[in-house]
Amino acid sequence: MSTTPTQLSAKYRGAVVEDLQLPPALSLGLHTQVVEALSLAYDREFSRLPVLSDQRRLVGFVDIEFLKTKFAAGKIKEDETISPSNFTRFTTKSSASGPGPYQVITPLTPLAELEKFFEFKAGQEGGDFALVTDEKRRLVYAVVTKADLEKFVSRRSGNGGEAGPP
Repeated sequence: MSTTPTQLSAKYRGAVVEDLQLPPALSLGLHTQVVEALSLAYDREFSRLPVLSDQRRLVGFVDIEFLKTKFAAGKIKEDETISPSNFTRFTTKSSASGPGPYQVITPLTPLAELEKFFEFKAGQEGGDFALVTDEKRRLVYAVVTKADLEKFVSRRSGNGGEAGPP
């Protein structure tokens, strides 16, 4: 069920992604060993990690559960590095095999827009999180999930998640 712009406006009261106070992102390079990626994600309780190219450009993300499953099944070894078969690449246009085109989410993106992003991406690979970057996707600031958005509304309203009066 889609929320109207007026309902979103009341729900978030002009808040932006920066207001979520997310922990800084941890990004992996293409030469990061699988065991190191798993360890870093475990230490910080992260389920997704951005992947950067050798030129430090954002190229995709690693789903830690997927990596753990492949590792446990012996399909990848601990000394292997992050490779295209171990992470999901972002594309510049829609494709049947990937999460679709990358949408830029910045610290100043309104939370109402972020909710619309999650609604649009619902059910798609990688649709339960967004990477917070600068406009040119050169820096990855944080990873935001739909749960982060829901916690924010709950904390702010103080009444179980329903938006109260301004």
